[in-house]
Amino acid sequence: MSMRSITENEKWHRYFAKWITISVIVGVVCGLSALALLEAIRIITQLTLTGIAGYSPLLAGGEGGTSGLVLSTVRYFIPIVTALGGLAGGLLIYFFVPEAAGVGTDAAIRAFHREGGKIRSRVPALKLLTSAITIGTGGTSGREGPIAQIGAGAGSAIANLLRLDKRSLEIALAAGLGAGIASIFKAPLAGGIISAEIFYTRDFEVDPLIPGFVASVVGYSIFGYAIGWQPIFTTSVSPLEFRNPLSLPFYALLGVLCAIFTWLLIKVYYPTTNIFRRWKAPLYIKTAVGGLATGLIGIAIPSVLGTGYGWTQIAMRGLSQVAVTR
Repeated sequence: MSMRSITENEKWHRYFAKWITISVIVGVVCGLSALALLEAIRIITQLTLTGIAGYSPLLAGGEGGTSGLVLSTVRYFIPIVTALGGLAGGLLIYFFVPEAAGVGTDAAIRAFHREGGKIRSRVPALKLLTSAITIGTGGTSGREGPIAQIGAGAGSAIANLLRLDKRSLEIALAAGLGAGIASIFKAPLAGGIISAEIFYTRDFEVDPLIPGFVASVVGYSIFGYAIGWQPIFTTSVSPLEFRNPLSLPFYALLGVLCAIFTWLLIKVYYPTTNIFRRWKAPLYIKTAVGGLATGLIGIAIPSVLGTGYGWTQIAMRGLSQVAVTR
């Protein structure tokens, strides 16, 4: 065996020893963070949206969801709860962590490209708290954006604690972002791919791929062990069942429709965001107004409140199976 091949082997041994260790640590932190976010949302929902406004958001089948929708006679308190949630989250962001404003993924991508992978250590914890307040009080938001920034911040903090170089910081950030999403969605393979592809529109970040997969599997394993391995959305159809090739064109059409609606969402979301940015008012006033508007809509259309995962589950089962009580 030549000296050159030994050198190459040593290089790869050091690479795997370094990144397997870091990725496992990042995955553990991301898995626990996903559990903490889920539990914080549950507690705040019970205390506010359910306890004050009498509205219990529907859950996805894999999260203990049922087909019963409860609309109490005090549902007109919903705008109060959503406005107060917007105010509380806005105050925390305004005074303590301005970079936690927004959905989370944009901030993580910005940190990757412009900040050398550095995210302040306080960001993950405060992003978890503000996101739990927003979602728990009925704000229209998913969990993927917050956990992406939480995971990215965790990866960055761990790399910074280990005094890694700039490139390693970026890789750890990417691995944490993917691991966070993999944990909360129970999708380890998707998380690994996301850690490599989310940072560019027409390119692929190869270096975070292996760390991202390792961290995603570890995070998913911790999350799944704690709350169960079943998918978030349940269906009576086997995931391995495929009998009718004629259905494939309809799936293709579904993909086209999803792309169109995603494009429309972006065309509405960012102009609306810019309107609020131009409004010369403190952030917490804007978030309170946004929460109030969400709550007013939620009185008539409760599906806009929270993540909406339970309503997606209903759409999969069929609306005829929903029981409404007041």
